[in-house]
Amino acid sequence: MFCYQCQETMGGKGCTRTGICGKNQELADLQDRLILDTKILCAAATQLRREKTDIPENVNALVRRNLCAAMTNANFDSEAIGSMIRETQEMCGEWAARVAKKEVLPEKDAFLGVLSTEDEDMRSFRELITYIVKGIASAAASAANLGKTDTDIDIFMQRALSQTIDDKMTGGNYFAIVMESGRYSVRVMDLLARAKREAFGVPKQTEVSCTGEGRPGILVTGSDFRDLQLLLEQTKDKEIDIYTHGEMLSAHAYPQLRAYTHLKGQYGGSWQTQKEDFEQFRGPVLATSEGVFLPKNSYKDRLFTTNYAGIPGCTHIGEKDGQKDFSALIELARKAEAPKPADVPTRMTGFGHEELFSQAEAVSAMIREGKISRLAIVAGDDGRAKIRTYYTDLIKVMPDDAKVLTAGSVQYRFPAQEAAGSPEADIDSKEAAGDSGSEAAVREAASDAAAQDGTDPKCPGGDLPYVISAGGAEDLYSLIQFLLQLRETADVDSLNQLPLYFSYSWYGEKSTALLMSLLYLDIRHIHLGPTWPAFISGNVRIVLQDYFKLQGITTVQADLEQAFGASEDLVRADMIIGDVVEQYPSLVPVMAGFGLHCIGCGVSKMETMEEACRTHGLNVYDLLEKLNEELKIRS
Repeated sequence: MFCYQCQETMGGKGCTRTGICGKNQELADLQDRLILDTKILCAAATQLRREKTDIPENVNALVRRNLCAAMTNANFDSEAIGSMIRETQEMCGEWAARVAKKEVLPEKDAFLGVLSTEDEDMRSFRELITYIVKGIASAAASAANLGKTDTDIDIFMQRALSQTIDDKMTGGNYFAIVMESGRYSVRVMDLLARAKREAFGVPKQTEVSCTGEGRPGILVTGSDFRDLQLLLEQTKDKEIDIYTHGEMLSAHAYPQLRAYTHLKGQYGGSWQTQKEDFEQFRGPVLATSEGVFLPKNSYKDRLFTTNYAGIPGCTHIGEKDGQKDFSALIELARKAEAPKPADVPTRMTGFGHEELFSQAEAVSAMIREGKISRLAIVAGDDGRAKIRTYYTDLIKVMPDDAKVLTAGSVQYRFPAQEAAGSPEADIDSKEAAGDSGSEAAVREAASDAAAQDGTDPKCPGGDLPYVISAGGAEDLYSLIQFLLQLRETADVDSLNQLPLYFSYSWYGEKSTALLMSLLYLDIRHIHLGPTWPAFISGNVRIVLQDYFKLQGITTVQADLEQAFGASEDLVRADMIIGDVVEQYPSLVPVMAGFGLHCIGCGVSKMETMEEACRTHGLNVYDLLEKLNEELKIRS
């Protein structure tokens, strides 16, 4: 076997005997077969569309399901994967027979397995596109479960996958697809956001209990809100409680889910702590999507799966006529012990873009007045690698006048009280501030927020806590929308002109797709961690670094010094233009050539490099890179 689609892959290179996730060679081979057969089906569907043949929704749904089932930590059931292969091959035969131009279809085994592509860079592009499309499929599948589909997204996914098994494609062609994928990643996030809001209402800032105290219950993990709602409906008046786990935390922010009084709270932490969490929960667990491990024997008999998730030996809850029967979980829960109480503070979630929009004017004003030095977006997935303590340390030492915005399971690396905006939280011996922790309605107008007095310096603006959690991974969409709104209120042309610090934590396919959405929006200088993806070859990495200034993480101190002005670079963003000109007169032609023409005016004695670039619509980091490179050459 060979697999390197997740961040934990063996030695940062690839799993060759058994997966770090626990899958064996048999399962890996079956997943390779499923993915290739799905790509062949996509090639047939794509060609048929060119030949003006309509492709029905059941084909799109099967493609989405197959892609999700082959995601990291989603389905370990070889029998289930084998059944999907047979169904896919049957459908592929049916639709391939209708293709008039059959020579465009690839041979059955020509691209079987990752290593079937010998050229490292072409392999890198093909696998990168495959993983991006898997991530898009995950969000599309969740939206479809809520009744929302977008045929254009399905068409893109199928076309992109068909092109990964086309030998006529070049590296340039593949880079264009990678770029295009970002647009569809944003589009699918919008689709899912609209689906959730139509089904469950607009999310609101909400404090969620994490103690686990109460009656016996059922724990729901994964990311599918429809399953949670179906379960909540079936457990009304059953004298059991429902708890969420991992990224399901954000479900508590939606009014129509929170209306169920037996939706008790959150239990446990991020997805990678599930073995301890599930064991201590003591009741049945429902896994609704990817992010499930092969279980311990201590709780295997009470672990259930649904949708595309699968564990051999565990009961799978299927769907019939749009319904699912959770009676087995309910009966098991009624006989179970109550969860072991957890000594965990409450967590805050639910800062959707609707709530953040009301703060845009106030935040823009605080940026202009120097009350907020940076908007630090620390988002993405969590995982087991020890190096991920980087994100805990990053939040601890973030400057007092920064705001931290987050989405995804990486937030479990943050101190829980800080994420809840608790004034009692102690971050590295410094007082943290924020909301009192009570549930809040949609915020008052931005002018009212800006007028508040006596706010804690750790929480400038008062209405927004120091750490602002939009929710799960796909809720990165809300942060993106907020930044776009902020761009408008700040009257700048590019997101890069905002004082952003972006640290993105990736794990697998979903976070890879979401990263592409950020690159599509031309956000530069993202710190990608905790490691570079193994499927990014050296040359593809150079392309991403050169084109997007994408960079890896080093140490917290070095990364923050680079971003906040105490780096080893001779010219920094916080330096006054006049001082730079006086100290390094040789840089004047470089600055002028870049478009910074206020070098000799009186304002240059007062404005920093960053302020001047913002005024002139320039990217300060690109300019600093040119200036410091010039100084290195001259030295």
